[in-house]
Order: sequence, then structure tokens, then C-alpha cells
Amino acid sequence: MTTGIESWNVDLMSIGPMYPLVGSELLLAILGVLSWLVWHVIQARAENKEVAAEQAEYAKPGALAKALERDQA
Repeated sequence: MTTGIESWNVDLMSIGPMYPLVGSELLLAILGVLSWLVWHVIQARAENKEVAAEQAEYAKPGALAKALERDQA
């Protein structure tokens, strides 16, 4: 596989795009940040749901004592 360019000692703007989707960097960066933020929201909701379930479990009478006994054994 070859580029067909004999010398790289030229003005690269005259050759053309050096990689695909030139000019879409800002859009891709925005999409990356948005997807990262959405992932954090989804992850926080899932973790809050898990914590709420554990709190409900240990709020039952005697459940916390059982858990502590189990850890000490």
C-alpha cells in the first residue's frame, strides 16, 4: 500500500485531506463529551437505585445485626 507521494516536503494543503472526516473534529468532540455525561447520569442512577435497595434491606428490623454477625464469624 502506497500513498503515491514521492516527497513529503511539500505544502500538505495542496495534497488534500490527510485523514477521513476532516473538519468534523469539533462535532466528534462534542458527541464524545455528551456521551460521557450521559454515561455518568445513567451510572449515577443505577448506583443510587442499588444503594436504595441496600438501605431498604438493612432498614428491616434485625437485618443489620444479622449482617454484623455474619461479618464477625
